[in-house]
Amino acid sequence: MNDFKRPKSLTSVVADHIRKLIINGDLALGTWLTEREMAASLDVSTTPVREAFSKPQTQGLVTLSPSAGVRVFDMNAAKTRDCTGSERS
Repeated sequence: MNDFKRPKSLTSVVADHIRKLIINGDLALGTWLTEREMAASLDVSTTPVREAFSKPQTQGLVTLSPSAGVRVFDMNAAKTRDCTGSERS
């Protein structure tokens, strides 16, 4: 029984898909995401989408704001300097 594999949960599938959309540039940096729109585009309910947003958040791909929603990260000049530790003139 060592070859037994559990199927991925729908939440994991949705989280992986959101991650791919961001990495591939299909979701532009700074884009606001809604559970309803994402669920409709993936043909799933909003519950797995809501749960899935936490995974890309831990990876730094989205920011969750309780009152504002979910936003794809935005790499502006200041954040780029913070990541590289250098400043450009």
